[in-house]
Amino acid sequence: MSTTQPLWDYSIALYDQPALRDLLLQAQDSVKVDINFILLALFASHHEVELTAAFLDHAYAKTHDLRVVGINPIRTLRNAWKSKASLSSQRTALLQLELSLERQLQDTLFELFEPRLLQSQNAVVHLRPAETLALTKGNLALLHSESTVRWDDLALKICQQVLGAMAKQ
Repeated sequence: MSTTQPLWDYSIALYDQPALRDLLLQAQDSVKVDINFILLALFASHHEVELTAAFLDHAYAKTHDLRVVGINPIRTLRNAWKSKASLSSQRTALLQLELSLERQLQDTLFELFEPRLLQSQNAVVHLRPAETLALTKGNLALLHSESTVRWDDLALKICQQVLGAMAKQ
């Protein structure tokens, strides 16, 4: 695992924004949208790449075991231990394991996405803000969720937060 990877670095920068982190966690907890896939969709939009349902279905399939057998059960156990002060050091160890698996997941997602990124870098087109918003909303709309209506609302808030932060830079 390399020390630097563009998707991971981008994800860390976004996740460090408290308002966005809250929206990401809300999406994960309330409509079961995988934060790592949200971050991939935002990363793709940032690089002006439109995701496809076929690409995402392949990415979901390729990372299924890592997410469903690895990350999700560890997260569930770690969250169950939140109120158990006697398990705080074990909870911290679970968090480190969860983060390590999420890094592995993002490495896999980037490996799958990198050919699309390289193609987009050859076609230099700079989108206007309205086009960037439409692209970002479109990429997020393709993600799997338990509730399309609630996800659409959260996705719009995430778009506004990310694009608002980009406009300030």
